[in-house]
Amino acid sequence: MMSNILFAQCNHFFITAQNLFKLGKYSEASMLYDKSIKCYNLNQKYNNQIIAMISLAKTYQELSEYKMSKEILIEALSYDNLTKKIKGDIYYYLACYYTDNKQRNRSNELLRISLNYLLQSSKVDSVRIGKIYNIFGVNYMVNNNLDTGYYFLNLAKEIQERNDSNSLNVAKSYNDLGYYYSKYKLDFYKSLKCHLTAKEIKEKIVGKKHPALIFTYNHLSQIYTSFGDYENSKLYLNKSLEISKEFFPNNINEYYGYTIIAIADYLYFTKDYIKSLKNYEKAIEIFKNIYGKNFINLYYIYQSIGICYNKLNKFDSALKYHNKSIMIYKNSKKSLEGYSFRWIADSYEKLMKYSKAEEYYLLSLKNNTDGFYNYNTANIYYYYSNFNKRINKLHKALVMIQYSLQA
Repeated sequence: MMSNILFAQCNHFFITAQNLFKLGKYSEASMLYDKSIKCYNLNQKYNNQIIAMISLAKTYQELSEYKMSKEILIEALSYDNLTKKIKGDIYYYLACYYTDNKQRNRSNELLRISLNYLLQSSKVDSVRIGKIYNIFGVNYMVNNNLDTGYYFLNLAKEIQERNDSNSLNVAKSYNDLGYYYSKYKLDFYKSLKCHLTAKEIKEKIVGKKHPALIFTYNHLSQIYTSFGDYENSKLYLNKSLEISKEFFPNNINEYYGYTIIAIADYLYFTKDYIKSLKNYEKAIEIFKNIYGKNFINLYYIYQSIGICYNKLNKFDSALKYHNKSIMIYKNSKKSLEGYSFRWIADSYEKLMKYSKAEEYYLLSLKNNTDGFYNYNTANIYYYYSNFNKRINKLHKALVMIQYSLQA
């Protein structure tokens, strides 16, 4: 009788934690998941314990406590007699850990293992499979394998819509497709449509104040900024910031960090470079605390700080941050590295160090991997043309501007 009472208490901890998680109250949920794990262990209910461990690992990922999440998942894998479904779930969340830490190839390896176990389980979990395809899509997209990425993102959306057309999983697929359209296709209208669809689905499920909306609101803000619609941009930024402050008061969280970046981007486009710098610097500290000083996404923040200094005509400071950006991203083949070289060239040009400027303009073209017909390529040729005009290489300037127009 006493054992049944204790087991009921374990379940109470677990179910309450699940409800708190759905409400976006991740810190409170983590404490109750931890209590349920200890309770299940005491009652020798090991299958329940493993499920609670996976739930706690997932919660830690929402809290940006990635190291703790990984440790729990590795421990869960060490238990005997795990079902194929449980193994598939553990490998899925390990893949999420590596995705969050920008180790895309390792993430894909673990996703394949997860998928293999899930397809062998007695009951196929199509929702989880849809999530796996969605992460495949993001990983391939970010690694510049755009066709494969787009294929998996659409496949994930179709699977999730068959399960439930109004689920958070469908909304995430729309968010990721929106990111694909804006970042890689420069189709901001399609991107806006995707993010608005995601917003409508999420608000219908969780209301208008939930961490699930933070990234959606940030993306909407950035799209409206690109349209020059600063009123709507600021509206969504304020919504995002309000949610971040309410749910993550310690400010050491990925959600809050990306909100600060969105604010900095907004301030940059409205030409408030000083305030933009302060927010980028704040974002650096947040992400260093979460991931360490070599986190790959710091390249974007350093690059943005460098560009702000370019705009402020502080070219020595600009060079410092552009070089930091390249040092972090030096092993990447993405076009943004070439774009960083372009800004270094601009700094040297303004400092009248023309031989160094020439060197970095050529490096920017060499390291640009987007191909000829691309906005970044056109941008580099345009500025390289202006540089040649300045140093009286008029024929070369003419050739470069023609390349820019063709691109």
